[in-house]
Amino acid sequence: KECPKLRNSNNHGNQGGRNNAPTRVYALGRTGAGPDANVVT
Repeated sequence: KECPKLRNSNNHGNQGGRNNAPTRVYALGRTGAGPDANVVT
């Protein structure tokens, strides 16, 4: 469930372009926390 939602977030970051790469890793780490997923939403 969180996987697809995270992808959507990445799309928004696409605007930044370069930020997209770091944002992906950052978001992934946050997802591991669990409660962080709520923040992404």
